[in-house]
Amino acid sequence: MFKKTLIFVLFGLTNVVFCQIKGKVVDEFNQPVPYVNIWIQGENIATTSEENGEFTINATPDKSLLFSSLGFEKKVILAKDASLVKLQPASYQLNEIAITKRRRNRRLEIGQIDNTTLQSFDNGPRIDVKFFPYHKSYSKTKYLSKIALLTDCKIENASVKIRIYKANSNGFPGDEMLDKNLIVNVKKGIQTTWINVSENNIEFPIEGLFIGVEKLMIEKNRNERGIAPNVLYSFVEREFMFNYSGGIWNKKITEIIKNQSSKPKVPEPAINLILTN
Repeated sequence: MFKKTLIFVLFGLTNVVFCQIKGKVVDEFNQPVPYVNIWIQGENIATTSEENGEFTINATPDKSLLFSSLGFEKKVILAKDASLVKLQPASYQLNEIAITKRRRNRRLEIGQIDNTTLQSFDNGPRIDVKFFPYHKSYSKTKYLSKIALLTDCKIENASVKIRIYKANSNGFPGDEMLDKNLIVNVKKGIQTTWINVSENNIEFPIEGLFIGVEKLMIEKNRNERGIAPNVLYSFVEREFMFNYSGGIWNKKITEIIKNQSSKPKVPEPAINLILTN
């Protein structure tokens, strides 16, 4: 009798853990909001809203879900109340911009990596970033023109979201430097995708910037091996790395082993930039 009761209890708990929450994200006019980043707070479980705003996530009803998307205020809501989630537009304090005609006759490529050290793996739903520090030599090519992203994709035309952050006073990814989603289509195979961002007039901040890759957990990107595409990573000598998981930025410290002959290395997305004037 005891064994039968125990099996029943465990079965019931399993059903609770794997409850599937379905909902839809809309704006103030009840129009669907696509590609919203949706996390269970404090856990490495996330999803993305489809083009029609609908989403599905495995969570217990009492879990808190964090919804975030460029152009909207973040919102936290219990999973049991997430059948219809309405996001409010964000209020931006825009800096005054002097409009000048840029010549764009100078070009500087930065962040090149050694192709022989690249590895491809599934980073799950988290956002991984690569940091680009500012150098005085950038003063004559201070505008971000293009972003190159290396991926290994098993399907045609998978989509990813590119994020650009200004480094904050603590060295973490801070304010976003785009005012709307930058969705990029990636072709099948091992490819370098060039993304033109010259019209955004992004000036390289002296604090440095982070370029991030967000995997979109949408039906279009699903295949038998998971969610496409996989980003290629290079390993660099550094004692820490940043990623976004569970609704917050995390600083992962690499353990330093005493008397080790080589410096610690961390993986970072294979991304390089072209700057112009």
